[in-house]
Amino acid sequence: MLSTSELSLLQARKEIGEYGAKSFKMFNQARKLFKETEEKKFKKLSEKIAKNEQIMDDLEAEIANYLTSVSEGELSIDGARRVRTLLKISDNIESLADGSYNLSRALNRKHKKKIWFTTNQTDDIFQMFDLVEKNFILTFDMLCDMTQDKVDISEIMETENQIDNFRTLIKKQNNTNLTKNKYTYESSVIYIDIITICEIIGDHLVNIAQAIKFKKEEIISTHDDD
Repeated sequence: MLSTSELSLLQARKEIGEYGAKSFKMFNQARKLFKETEEKKFKKLSEKIAKNEQIMDDLEAEIANYLTSVSEGELSIDGARRVRTLLKISDNIESLADGSYNLSRALNRKHKKKIWFTTNQTDDIFQMFDLVEKNFILTFDMLCDMTQDKVDISEIMETENQIDNFRTLIKKQNNTNLTKNKYTYESSVIYIDIITICEIIGDHLVNIAQAIKFKKEEIISTHDDD
């Protein structure tokens, strides 16, 4: 049985922090899959990502059920807000895991069809991976330290703008490159899929950051009113 509802929220936040770390691990696995050329290692890592995606789905359901149970107990106004915030964060973390799984599916299509990327395509993908990884680190560092009175997400938003702008640039360049036959249509489809999935992962990281910021500002505003 749960102890007090308020103390249970501390445990829930800890579990969600670990849940977030697992989603980051999945992203790094997908990044490693992109570089893997050995058949057996590629297959093993691909299967591991698929298994982890199912585990993440199950964990999200457990966390949601746990928080629902907590919300049925006696909670302060602040506690009720934290439940809503944690539910939103948990839902977005599950979407991060889905994104990494979708990356692995795109890479599996590339692998099975023996499609090769040009050096420029590869460099673009690594650059996008770097931007997404930066926001993973910034967002989950903030998630693990929600004790701050003020939350500054300006760097996360700036990186998100870089992700969006880079995706737009790549899509524009892709159309030009196709007309110049710099690579095949099949290659361009998977290339754009990977870039788009990374941009979607970035959106979910921003959702988490904004949820934390809104929760903090809401609490501070209430205390000011008091």
